[in-house]
Amino acid sequence: MKHSTSRTLSATLAIVALVCVATPLLHTQPLRLTIQSIDARALPQIRLKVSVTRNGGAPAKPGSIVFSLSDNGRMMQLAADCPDSAVSNSVALVLDNSGTMSGLAFDSVKMGSIAVVDSLRANDAAAVYDFANGGRRVIDFTTDKQALRDTINALRVGANTPLYRTTDLALDDLAKRPGRKYCIVFTDGIDNASPVTWQQVAAKATAAGVRIYSIGFGNTQLSDDALDAFARQTGGVYYRVFSPVQIAAVLRGIVSEIVSPYCTLIYDANSCTDSLHFLHVEAVLDGEHASADTVFAGPFRRDTLVARVVAPARIAPGQNAVTYIALSGPVHTGLQLSFHFLLRYDPALLGLTSMNAITVGTVTQNGAVFVRKLREGVLDFRADFVQPGMAGGNLVGVAFKGLAAGVSRPVVLSIDSLTFSAGCPNSIITIPDTIDVCQCVKTAEFTPADSVIAGAGQYVDVHFDGWRGGKDSVMLRFNARWDTSALRWLGYDYMHAWMDGDPSSGSIRLVYPYWGPPFIDIFRNDMVQFTALPRPSATRTVILFREVTMYEDCCYDAPDDSTVVYIDGYCEKLVGRKAPAITQAWPNPARDELRVRLALDPEAQASRLELVAADGWTACTIPLSGNASEDYITIPVSNMPSGQYLLRLSSGGREDVRRVVVVR
Repeated sequence: MKHSTSRTLSATLAIVALVCVATPLLHTQPLRLTIQSIDARALPQIRLKVSVTRNGGAPAKPGSIVFSLSDNGRMMQLAADCPDSAVSNSVALVLDNSGTMSGLAFDSVKMGSIAVVDSLRANDAAAVYDFANGGRRVIDFTTDKQALRDTINALRVGANTPLYRTTDLALDDLAKRPGRKYCIVFTDGIDNASPVTWQQVAAKATAAGVRIYSIGFGNTQLSDDALDAFARQTGGVYYRVFSPVQIAAVLRGIVSEIVSPYCTLIYDANSCTDSLHFLHVEAVLDGEHASADTVFAGPFRRDTLVARVVAPARIAPGQNAVTYIALSGPVHTGLQLSFHFLLRYDPALLGLTSMNAITVGTVTQNGAVFVRKLREGVLDFRADFVQPGMAGGNLVGVAFKGLAAGVSRPVVLSIDSLTFSAGCPNSIITIPDTIDVCQCVKTAEFTPADSVIAGAGQYVDVHFDGWRGGKDSVMLRFNARWDTSALRWLGYDYMHAWMDGDPSSGSIRLVYPYWGPPFIDIFRNDMVQFTALPRPSATRTVILFREVTMYEDCCYDAPDDSTVVYIDGYCEKLVGRKAPAITQAWPNPARDELRVRLALDPEAQASRLELVAADGWTACTIPLSGNASEDYITIPVSNMPSGQYLLRLSSGGREDVRRVVVVR
């Protein structure tokens, strides 16, 4: 066997050596493919820059190169674009000069637009459009860079926002142009003066072969979906910008891609959860082949995230209640995120202290999160293309204050209509939270049920002795918790309450709605029901009734209390046991051997331990002495039939019995 293994290893080494020798020969082939850069910031979209050379120089017809790409072994649908020095670029600049543009932001737009013009090649042409007069062409396509600079510097603010109409006009002009066509769209708001839709704009751009790069600045959240959609559909990119000084930098980045000497390959990854990508890229030109391989670790995001409302347990009128939306996942700090959700609450008991979102110390730190009151009791949160400040924790917060009202009651804060996107879409699990808004606090009386004794497999009914107190109209709430390893939830009976929570987790919340007088012992006959589960030895389980609260003009609190359930794991009644005793028998069920620990009366003269089968057959008898309590006794059971047995301890005229099981 050793000789065979040695021969196999030698053959493997020989193959590796052949690959190492053969690999350098690939570089002498006429066609060569090199991966220059990989950009995965807009996952699931991944963009590669690659260079293809023939005999050391650029091929004569780069547009004829056919590319293919596999990501982790799966072929991707690929969009490819290669520059050709013989083919000119036509770039339409669609610039928002509406009245909402500030001086600093508009100056940054002009600086960036002039940088676009200056970066174009000598045979590239550009045109400028703005929003004046319902959308107009300010200067037609020209290669005269000075004329373009003068036109851009002369732009003034003061128009409406015919975003789609102006873009549509630029696309009509681009459709007539030869070569490669680009449209750069900048806006700071939502379209409010166009007879066309963004869907029509996207369709026209695709038909004309125009790639759209769109930039949204400031308060454009209502336009984000459209700006992102027609950029993505045409192979472009949507950029979300909040700082005025970033506008010029984004425009310079866009033109650097337009005039890049490298081919651009774009595809959508199958999953956002795989951070490691093994890429194999191939290029074919005039029957010649070239390939390149690489592996890179990109950002990732889990398929499912959890958004949980985290609020204080209780407030009084005038007190503040900072409420957060906690996000667990986590999210990747290298991947931008966008989210939109509604937060619902009771406006009669909670009021806003500020319309500003709390982002300090959150995932959205240093990002812009917009909050508006959709209507009373409903807040609308939105953030677009925020770079996460941390991978997990609170997503965003908001400050409430308690309001004076005629009643006390719990206020449920719940998340509604949450979408989480920008890059990777996600499914979101949302969990609400509750604030007790108390006009005052008093103490009331709650009496738990008496102790319950049950055998394994038996039903356990835990009754409530009742709540005493109250006035005209109240609501009652309490939580029940139990040990799921000892009790299995069956349900509740005779209750006039609604329940939430997950019984399989050992926790439920029961809420009684408002009751009229008289309010005494309102759940005298109510009960929760369980099945007792077998345990290896007798045990005790405590069911806790916590946060027992009654609401009317005050919050009445009862002290924490509990019902104790005693369970015998072998379906035997619990009785007071005196020496001698079988204190422990394990493992149970037993397969190979059974270990027994005893407590014997040292004065007893005649003691024995027997293992008796269910039919009365004595399988084993062991004489004992008074010092058996110092250790345990081992009984071999590997040759005994499967079934139930009794361990019977006899000592000093008294007996103790324990049920055990043998399995094969």
